Amino acid sequence: MQFYSISFLFLFLPVVILGSLLLSRNASPLRDCWLLLSSFAFYAFGNLMGLNYLLCVIAVTYLASLWLFTTRPFQRTVFTLSILFLIAILFYYKWAAPNALPIGISFYTFQAISYLSDIRSSTITKRPGLLSFALYLSFFPQLIAGPIVRYSNVENRLLQKRRDSLALTLSNMTIGAYRFVLGLSKKILLADQFAAGIALWEQQAPSVLLAWMHAIAYTLQIYFDFSGYSDMAIGLGWLFGFQFPENFDTPYRSTCMTEFWRRWHITLGAWFRDYVYLPLGGSRNKTHNPLFTVRNLLLVFLLTGLWHGIGLPFLIWGLSYGILLSVERIYKKPRGLIGHAYVLFLTILLFVLFESPTISHALLRYRQMFFLNHLPLWNSETFFFLNDNLLLFLIGILLSVCCSKQNLDRYWKKLRPVLAPLLVLLSLAALISKTAQPFLYFQF
Repeated sequence: MQFYSISFLFLFLPVVILGSLLLSRNASPLRDCWLLLSSFAFYAFGNLMGLNYLLCVIAVTYLASLWLFTTRPFQRTVFTLSILFLIAILFYYKWAAPNALPIGISFYTFQAISYLSDIRSSTITKRPGLLSFALYLSFFPQLIAGPIVRYSNVENRLLQKRRDSLALTLSNMTIGAYRFVLGLSKKILLADQFAAGIALWEQQAPSVLLAWMHAIAYTLQIYFDFSGYSDMAIGLGWLFGFQFPENFDTPYRSTCMTEFWRRWHITLGAWFRDYVYLPLGGSRNKTHNPLFTVRNLLLVFLLTGLWHGIGLPFLIWGLSYGILLSVERIYKKPRGLIGHAYVLFLTILLFVLFESPTISHALLRYRQMFFLNHLPLWNSETFFFLNDNLLLFLIGILLSVCCSKQNLDRYWKKLRPVLAPLLVLLSLAALISKTAQPFLYFQF
């Protein structure tokens, strides 16, 4: 089930909200039970077989946590075996059975690993019940494509079985509804329109300018698609009283790749930092050998590439960022307009690799972009598509490159009472015309 589907918007979500409000009146566990069953139903609607694996992850992780919360022997062994089990199943589905890949497996597997790791490091000290833990791991707003939520982000809400005041509930729901609408409009009115343009351009006679339009359109599409999903997930969390972490901070405004990865998919970057990079030693070593840091960065971004997919394009994509961040760590980082242009240029080129199914396909795209295929600079098709999509490109660039998140948030807060209803109407019109596309990050 998709967040933007008519069945979700007008059937599933209203029923879940109504049930949650009714069952929260006595602050009983019934509300959490309702949300858990609703989450299972949401997941089973589009991936019934994958629900079995989700239940398996919940069971294995919770049983391992029960052991780790005690003073029983072999804690390190239990921890290691449970982590290896989760990683092995994840790699099995990504490598050996990609066609049977459960939706969202990378996201909830990483949440399970972080949960066990935080118990092991005593970051989590209060043991939740099975109901609270299962809801944490499978809550439908962030189950499919993040953000990657740590248990500490939602612990207070899960463990404090209290009834919120009507005013607080309505305030949270208002915040959530506005945030959901913002994400929905990003997805439907921007990301999907770029996707539709890309599909048409691939059928036309190629030119150098058209190849660049394709690359830039995909760079904008994946940002608005994934940040739109994150906005919807965060908004849905607010509707039910949960505050999920932010996942994007206008990354295309960065002036170096190090900054880019602090702003892009923030929860994934923070996960790799805390559970891989820092345990390896980070940039701290007694000999001050820069190769120590380079090794750790390369390993982290190798794993980042593999997290997105098992294939040479993803591997090279991840390693490329590792090399760039290593160079920036050793030498002076670019700044200002030069740094901004450097980030945008390399990000566009690397997303060509990210999008390509094979290395040969990526090389073909690069040859088209850099006059190596003897293509014309532009042709009649290029002029037609540029003229037809110029406004879309301008809006996309304005919202992702020219405006900071702080300014966007400020303007949105002022204008949302007027803009939100209009965006809802436009998004519904696009949905009815069946132009919506699946979320890109569902495949990861």
